[in-house]
Amino acid sequence: MNVAKKMELFKNTTVYDWHEHIWTKNLTDELDIQGCDRLAEHARLLHIDKVVVSHPISQHTTPERIAALNNVVAEGVKRYPGLFYGMCFVDPHHGSQAVAEIERCVKELGFIGVGEQYTQRTIDDQLYYPIIEKCIKLDIPILMHAMKYSPPHMPPGEENTSHSAHFANIARQYPEAVFIIGHIGNGDRHWQLKGLADCPNVLADISGSAYDHNTVEAIVTALGIDRVIFAADGSFSASVGKLIGASLSDQDKLTILNGPRVAKYIDRMGA
Repeated sequence: MNVAKKMELFKNTTVYDWHEHIWTKNLTDELDIQGCDRLAEHARLLHIDKVVVSHPISQHTTPERIAALNNVVAEGVKRYPGLFYGMCFVDPHHGSQAVAEIERCVKELGFIGVGEQYTQRTIDDQLYYPIIEKCIKLDIPILMHAMKYSPPHMPPGEENTSHSAHFANIARQYPEAVFIIGHIGNGDRHWQLKGLADCPNVLADISGSAYDHNTVEAIVTALGIDRVIFAADGSFSASVGKLIGASLSDQDKLTILNGPRVAKYIDRMGA
């Protein structure tokens, strides 16, 4: 495979990466500037034009600290305007405070969605109902960390990890919402793809380090090309490689890179 020729797809279109992260430095609430700059450089080298970033955490903490972490994301977005776009992380246990934080992040910080939500609760837990309803009201998507472990291999603390059955449950309950299931190719992707065919409001990002043969093709076959979006989640070589190496037409690959179903959330922010 001529990699340079395949990468012309990235070079000659607008590429949206829907799943990346900005982190803090040395367990503080300060922006890791070096990591932020490295992410921007990786995007430049790969001709990625729009990068959606967030700062998820797996443990419970205070609403004040979550606001501080969202502010760190905002600082990274300001460092690279027009390249980085923020998503708001919240903890569903915080109830009305979480909803208020979404409002703040969207209206004051200019964020374009909620995510990456992590393992505090599954996406179909009733604690997420007010968050999802807020996303519908603001017309923004919600991105959720997802994985299907094969017992007995579930790591400690991952009991509330969402998988496709949780997404199918909530998608049918809230057909107006737009859900993005994160790194669907990781874990048991064959199981993950079951049950989502009739949930048109669930989109899948292809990020993650798993790159077994026919991963992207299987996702497209199960969901349809318009529901598959490009993302890397830091695994750039794997995510780029499994797309450019997929047995898909160039037009289908461009559709994944452009993500027309969700590009509007970024494009309406303006240049």
